[in-house]
Amino acid sequence: MLEFAETGEGLDLSLGTVPVHDYAPVDREAMQSWGPDRTIRAELLRHLLVTSQWPVHAKGVRLQGARITGTLDLESATLRCPLVLHDCYLEQQVVLVGATVSLLELSHCWLDGLAGAQLVVTKRLDLSRSEFTGAVELPDANIAGHLTCRGTQITGNDMHGAALAADRVTVDGTVFLDYGFRAAGAVQLSGARITSQLSFSDAQITGSDVQGNALAAAEITVGGTMLLDAGFTAAGTVLLTGARIAGQLSCSGAEISGNHGNALLAAESRIGGTVFLDEGFTADGAVRLSGARIKGQLSCSGATITRPRGSALAAVGVTVGGIVFLDRGFSADGDVQLTGTHIIGQLKCSGAQITATDDEGNALVADRLIVEGDVFLDDGFATAGAVRLTGAQIDGGLSLHDATLAGPVAFVAEGARISQQFVWAPATAVTGLVNLERTQVHRLDDDWGDHDRPKDGAYWPSEGRLRLAGFVYDGFGGDHSATCQQRLDWIRSQHRKPVPGRVGTPGQPGSFDTQPYEQLARVYRQAGQDTEARRIAIAQRSDLRTYGSLGWWRRAENWLLDVTIKHGYQPLRAVGMLLALYAIALGLSWGAQQQAGLIVSAKDTGLLRPAPTSRVCTKDYPCFYPVGYAIDVTIPIIKTGQAEYWRPNGAAPWGRALVAGTWVFTGLGWAFTTLAVGGYTGLIRQD
Repeated sequence: MLEFAETGEGLDLSLGTVPVHDYAPVDREAMQSWGPDRTIRAELLRHLLVTSQWPVHAKGVRLQGARITGTLDLESATLRCPLVLHDCYLEQQVVLVGATVSLLELSHCWLDGLAGAQLVVTKRLDLSRSEFTGAVELPDANIAGHLTCRGTQITGNDMHGAALAADRVTVDGTVFLDYGFRAAGAVQLSGARITSQLSFSDAQITGSDVQGNALAAAEITVGGTMLLDAGFTAAGTVLLTGARIAGQLSCSGAEISGNHGNALLAAESRIGGTVFLDEGFTADGAVRLSGARIKGQLSCSGATITRPRGSALAAVGVTVGGIVFLDRGFSADGDVQLTGTHIIGQLKCSGAQITATDDEGNALVADRLIVEGDVFLDDGFATAGAVRLTGAQIDGGLSLHDATLAGPVAFVAEGARISQQFVWAPATAVTGLVNLERTQVHRLDDDWGDHDRPKDGAYWPSEGRLRLAGFVYDGFGGDHSATCQQRLDWIRSQHRKPVPGRVGTPGQPGSFDTQPYEQLARVYRQAGQDTEARRIAIAQRSDLRTYGSLGWWRRAENWLLDVTIKHGYQPLRAVGMLLALYAIALGLSWGAQQQAGLIVSAKDTGLLRPAPTSRVCTKDYPCFYPVGYAIDVTIPIIKTGQAEYWRPNGAAPWGRALVAGTWVFTGLGWAFTTLAVGGYTGLIRQD
């Protein structure tokens, strides 16, 4: 060994045996059978590495196939050369606490463990394909180059359950814990600083620490991409709270079993690229990203989240610089929280399945959500509870095409603003509450079906389960638009039907609101459909009698205006009624004229000879004309003077009835005339 160290050549003690390939597993049984001819004392090796008694080449000490007995204790030592051990058997732990070494390579070796707290490596540390039966401890270590544990097996743990304990480690290169890396305990990298990439591709962590974490990397800083993909599995929580990752965070295809209901904790993290939780990503526990800042996209396409404690996906207050994908088979066995999240791109939940709710029955909670693109809750999107978008701001459109909404409360967008179209075309009828109060949309596209396949109420809920107070829209769209009557039924679906036998019973949970009618009439009016606008305005006032809380007097007044002039929108109806009243009065006046003594003079005619009668005219007294008399009785704004000279005789047969009829005709004449004038002048409409 001394001779080879002096020349810098590698010493191979395999004695002509078949060389062991790097990818072959460590054969511990064969190593334990190695005899004295392959044995080197750890004390001798330490003396060679630390003291200057024997010359050593700059290439360092390079051994293969050696058995090293005793503890290789290099604590606080400064190694004068690199140490490269390949396919070696170290009977006990290697101690490097506080040591300094330029290059340390323990590849394809078997050893009890590695204690390397505060270790300083000026080039690189390579533990590839080695097997450790004890923990690998590198807390506060400083490695100038790469840290490579590719294919490494760690079957032991420290007292805290960690297989690889490297909190606060600093690595000025890439950390490879991948492609066959196996740890029977937790990997601890909290507070670590890694200049380049961190790779866990195809790694398996089959244990956890005392807190239930399989990978504990809180407050970690990674200067490149962090890979937890391509077969990565963790039997515990992956803790990335407060992480700072300059590149991507890729968990595509990862399987995280989780602990205590939590699988991935990355709250308050900062990700400089895209977060991939897709392509078969499976989490047996919640994924928590609240407060995270993601410059790229958040992709959860095809992800499956089961058995969470609380929310399945908690992304409250997250900022995402691109599109958020919760689509293509995304499945959550718990509610999804997006409250206060800001998405620069789109939110795509097409085909997502949210099969559980929170304690309040909510499946997707996105109150105060800000999306600068479109929101797609379509193409098979289904929830077990409410979708909440209260106060959300969506700069694009919102689509519920072919969605399935369930629960007593199905959809709440109270106070939301949607700058483009709102597509309402669910796959089935919605029976839960839909709340659109104070919601603003550019265009409402709801699908009422065609003539061959009409959709009952466009699948809007009925019987008081629709809230439209303050709902504002500029117009309607879609392939199958509603008729004016269907729109009226849509508005009336806000109300519950009155209780049979209790006329005028308020029909909706709250007070009657006129805004939905006024909004609909305004849209029709702006589209040049004045007839439909008037119809809606009339229905608004008529429905107040049916669904509002009116007293008997107001209800009677409402009814009168409805049956006469349609609340001022059809004043000619009052004119027609006045004419009909006149025709009746004319007929009665003519009939009374034919009955002797039924119509008599209203003034003293005792000195007149002959005495005037309704059937006989005299030159000294105006004649009776039924046409003029009927005008005086029924039309108050026209006077012919007939009523001044002639009156019904109450003492004659049918006289009292005629007197009473005259009063009725006069009262109705005044009423119809007043209604007609009020209708024409707009006093009754109050628009």
